[in-house]
Amino acid sequence: MTPHDAAPARPRRSALSVPGDRPDRVRKALASAADEVVVDLEDAVAPDGKEAARGTVVDLLAALDPAERDRLAVRVNGRRTPWYVHDVAALAACATPPAGVVLPMAESAEDLRDLDRRLAGTQVRTQALVETAEGLHRVDEIAGTGDRLLGLVLGYADLATSLGRDVGPGGDVAWLPVQHALLLAARRHGVQALDGPFLDFRDTEGGAAAHAWAARLGFDGTWVVHPAQLDAANAAFTPTAEQVSRARAVVDAFEESLSGGAGAVGLDGAMLDRPVYDRARQVLARAAD
Repeated sequence: MTPHDAAPARPRRSALSVPGDRPDRVRKALASAADEVVVDLEDAVAPDGKEAARGTVVDLLAALDPAERDRLAVRVNGRRTPWYVHDVAALAACATPPAGVVLPMAESAEDLRDLDRRLAGTQVRTQALVETAEGLHRVDEIAGTGDRLLGLVLGYADLATSLGRDVGPGGDVAWLPVQHALLLAARRHGVQALDGPFLDFRDTEGGAAAHAWAARLGFDGTWVVHPAQLDAANAAFTPTAEQVSRARAVVDAFEESLSGGAGAVGLDGAMLDRPVYDRARQVLARAAD
């Protein structure tokens, strides 16, 4: 897959995960405010239901319209499971494949290269779910695996087990080094970074705080496990009217200064230079998505 072949990255403030054996929930999710719907063939499906769920997802893909498929990704089973090869083969063979495939338990660049080879001839984008100590150790290597990779996702539950710690509440500083490692790898290689889900969907206040924390760190969005979390997630990763107004003022002031031959300008008592201008443009681009 070449850069020319790769579809442009869509903003993904929220990615709602739903079970692959429940097409009714998938359709409800597609009618929601989620930027992306992730149909799960891994954790949400029992071992004895894997084959049936795979067939259900293939049938569902054929019934969706292109706009719906453009918002849909499928989390296949991990490369080291007996279902992985069949999951990927079924999706690659679809006349109407999903926009994306999420690889759980990604632990090396070779895991992503293998997935890339199996998706050859399609324009399906991939995402790497980083949720083991080995995957975290190799996260920069994983992030640099090529043009098909859309982004990295942090998987707290499995990673907590792998590291021997509790998942903890959103914004727990114990997770800060992990979040920074994934974010740094994503930014170095120009892919998106999504935070992992806040698992207690009944705790709306805690979920909103977790999303706000991730947004402050620089994440592009987050996975969610319940539709009730969507509004808070989308709000957290959307610039406020005040942020947009300030960014517009910065851009206008700096560009006016450039047209006059200066490289920096003052605004409201603060000196603006190129990095401040570039960040303001990022805010405006996100607001326009």
